[in-house]
Amino acid sequence: MVHLDDAKTRDAGSEESASTDFPEFGMPDINESDLEINFSDDADSSEAERPQSESDVLYEAASTPSPKEEECAPEISFEMNETDVVREISLADAAEQPTQPATQTRARKPSAFSWTAFMGATAALGWLAAAIAVPVSYFGVEALAAMHPAMQAGLAAIAFGPTLLIWLGAAAVGEAAKARALAAELAKIARDALVPMHNPADAAKRATLDVTGEIATLNKAVDTAFTRLQALNSAAAKHARLFEETMAKVNAGAISESLKAERAAFAELNSDLKGQTETLAHTIGRQVRLMREASKLVKTELGDAEEALETHLNSFRATASVISEGTAELNAAAQTANAASGRLDETIGSALTTLAEATKLTDAARQSTQDAVHAANSTANAVRETTQRAISDAKRVADLIREETVAMQQAAASTLETLRQAAEAARLSAEDAQAAADKHAGAIEKRLTALAATAKASPERSRKEAAPKIEGEAWSLHEAAARIAQAPAPAPKRVSGLSGWNNVLPPKPVYEERGAAGELVTFEPAAADQKLVQHAFDLIADAGVLIENAFVARDLDAIAHASRQGAAARRRAVNDAAGIAVTRVARFLRRDPAARETAIAFRARPDLAKADRAQGGKSTHLVRAYLLIDAALG
Repeated sequence: MVHLDDAKTRDAGSEESASTDFPEFGMPDINESDLEINFSDDADSSEAERPQSESDVLYEAASTPSPKEEECAPEISFEMNETDVVREISLADAAEQPTQPATQTRARKPSAFSWTAFMGATAALGWLAAAIAVPVSYFGVEALAAMHPAMQAGLAAIAFGPTLLIWLGAAAVGEAAKARALAAELAKIARDALVPMHNPADAAKRATLDVTGEIATLNKAVDTAFTRLQALNSAAAKHARLFEETMAKVNAGAISESLKAERAAFAELNSDLKGQTETLAHTIGRQVRLMREASKLVKTELGDAEEALETHLNSFRATASVISEGTAELNAAAQTANAASGRLDETIGSALTTLAEATKLTDAARQSTQDAVHAANSTANAVRETTQRAISDAKRVADLIREETVAMQQAAASTLETLRQAAEAARLSAEDAQAAADKHAGAIEKRLTALAATAKASPERSRKEAAPKIEGEAWSLHEAAARIAQAPAPAPKRVSGLSGWNNVLPPKPVYEERGAAGELVTFEPAAADQKLVQHAFDLIADAGVLIENAFVARDLDAIAHASRQGAAARRRAVNDAAGIAVTRVARFLRRDPAARETAIAFRARPDLAKADRAQGGKSTHLVRAYLLIDAALG
């Protein structure tokens, strides 16, 4: 008796368990352990529990032997356990294997031969042969050998250049054809791979229909096996009857031979049925594995689709944030544009005010020329153009005023710095004067007494010198210095107009002629060299240059190295180190001829700096003054 425990593979059973086992495809989860084929004479308990169909009833009726047949017929039993189902068999028998899907066909291997490469190589060789044969036949080998190397190189280039181009072109065409074929194949593979992801429901339906067809085919094979088993049972019953009839006719030897033949036939039939059952079990197992792989593939595709969707959502979020930032920037730009529009409105308002004033002037001109209406009409266009020109001139003047204001601010800053430095120099001079006054205090007091007597004795000279008047008598040095400090200082020059750049430099000190009233002390006459040095320092100070800030230590080192190459190199080094100071001194020397003569005399005495250094004086200042004056004179 044959029992197949495959109730789950029935159509009804597969449709009922489709929604519970594989929700993705609607297919049952068939395990290999569920497939068990037992061939035995005894009916087990599982067969009694299985619902019997009509074919099962007929099969049991036909396969139930009579008591005599049970005594005579040999006991034949064979089983197929789970290990036999799992075993894979050869796929050579195409009739027993289901047709493979179209996607499992092997790709055709590309051929190593290429007509494009063959034609390109042929054309290249033909051109090379022609390019070599034509010069040889036309000129001859000796003439070619006697040609200039440049001519030979040109002929070789004509021969081999197009050959290489033809060969490379053919290779490129062949590679392009291969690339096109590969691109088409890749596009087909990508299209086949993307089809389930575009419509997974249709793919699942198609897979379900294919599996249902395979299951129907398996059911038909099982029904065929049952039919053959019924025929086997019928043949066995027939042979049993024939055996009973033969037992009465022939002897025991013939009966035994017949039984052996029948036994061999049964054994062959048993092996045949066993092979078919193994093939059936292998086919069912392979279909189950294919369904599992399809399920995994669909799950993977769905996961990739979800990841792609998440990526697109993230990109959309980033784009939205960028758009919001751009909107904020546009709002800021709009606010800036509104502010600029407000400023433009103010400018237009001022322009309209100017136009109103111009209109008033035009009306006044029209009222003054009432008797010349025709002439006024003819000159209206000229007045309008004049107004526009006046507006443009006003704008240009405003720009010039703005630039001049910036320049004045810069000049004011420079002037303030110069004044600060001058104040520092004045403070130092005041300290020196205080020291000198303390030194000559006795002489100053005597001089003050003489001044008082002179003031009483000469009223006429006092009237002439009324401007530098000293109120009262000063009986002390500090009182006299305070009264002189309270004397009115000269008014500074006013910087105005476009010629203000000439007034940026500090004004020249004004030495008032105070006469005997201003002479507080009589100093000893200085030497000529000291006067020359002092005049040089005064010259540089009048030019608006602070000699302490004119150079730094490394500039002096560079000038010392350059002076070894001559006076011209030294002057170039000074101009590079303190170009602004040299320019100011040179400009001052051009304006003041007396200062120029003093500078020439000072440059003619380079030994003053050396002598002051030998005496331990401030030779650095003398050296700097000499370098500036020498570079300014050129």
